Amino acid sequence: MARRIALRAQHLDRPAPAGPAGPVRVHSKIRKLGLIQLDSVNVFARAHYMPLFSRLGPYDTALLDRAYGAKPRRLVEQWGHMACLVPPDVHRTIGHLRQPWRDSERAAGNLARIEQAAPGIVDAARDAVSSQGAMTATEFEAQFGEIPAKVPEMWARTAGKAAFEHLWFAGEFATAARTPQFERVCDLTERVVPSADSPPDDDAARRELTLRALRHLGIGSAKCIADFYRTKVAYAAHWLRELEHEGLAERVEVEGWKGPVWKDPALVAPRRATGAALLSPFDPLVFERTRLATLFGVHYRIGIYTPAAHRTSGYYSLPFLMGEQIVARYDLKADRASGTLLVNGAFLEPQHEASWPVEEEIAVGVVPQLVSAARWLGLGSISIPDDAPGDGIASLTSALG
Repeated sequence: MARRIALRAQHLDRPAPAGPAGPVRVHSKIRKLGLIQLDSVNVFARAHYMPLFSRLGPYDTALLDRAYGAKPRRLVEQWGHMACLVPPDVHRTIGHLRQPWRDSERAAGNLARIEQAAPGIVDAARDAVSSQGAMTATEFEAQFGEIPAKVPEMWARTAGKAAFEHLWFAGEFATAARTPQFERVCDLTERVVPSADSPPDDDAARRELTLRALRHLGIGSAKCIADFYRTKVAYAAHWLRELEHEGLAERVEVEGWKGPVWKDPALVAPRRATGAALLSPFDPLVFERTRLATLFGVHYRIGIYTPAAHRTSGYYSLPFLMGEQIVARYDLKADRASGTLLVNGAFLEPQHEASWPVEEEIAVGVVPQLVSAARWLGLGSISIPDDAPGDGIASLTSALG
């Protein structure tokens, strides 16, 4: 039942609705997801586009672009679960809790390194955005003049980009949009996320984020709940106990799950889960890998961060959800030059239960998802390279015909 609770909370317990998803459906799903993680890798599709596709099927990605790149903004970029898109009120809450970082030795050290590399550049960046409006670091650097090649210990960033990054983390800048090259367009935070309300105090902010995370995940340990918005586990554990006293969290036991586990008492588990979806490696259902292993028995490591010799399921493998099980992974690449969706590998998960679908059923089940993904990405064909690895390749080749 724990799996079905998690799937219901993440709106993956039933198939994507038929027909194109318009603005109302897209915006509704955005609110229900809680956050959408960002990642620049574009091998298949950018990470932030995928969660809506997994739940809605093909949709116009411009609707998501406008949700965080045009006013009124329904999403704003924040450093929550890594770089992610969150509703404006969550952005403000997380931003308030980042105050200790702004006053930290690490932040001071970063600022000192930037100023040593290019004296005055942080003030110049602040003044340029304040007077001229939203811009990218690249556009700012074109005005500033000669920029040092990189700032020591700042991930080889140029001084202009490091200055923008520092002001963004400090909360002075916010992301107004992203360019087609995925570079941040920054503006003053008060112009991106205007608010007449004062931010919540620390306790109220931590309680709110804990409650939101529980509702969006449906079930989890304090570690899982804390991971959703990357708060401290101790704070999440404290507020889960408080929410339990208030009747807003319910402590439950889940076989194989060590330690206390809480669920959203307002969420009713479906009798069956009938959905099918290819999931981004950064999907909220799978991005906390310990929870993924506990609930689904899947030990997942994405290949893009793994040396080639140690990859077990390709470079960019997407978990395939079928019913209430993650049954396989497919290493996908959008070859835009040839208009082809490449399946560079197909890897079946070990069978965990007697009701596990057989290999041929899995292949037949994933084909519509691959066809839908190809159409969504504007690709005219699906191809499996002759040397594609994996124990699911033969059945997938047969199913594709």
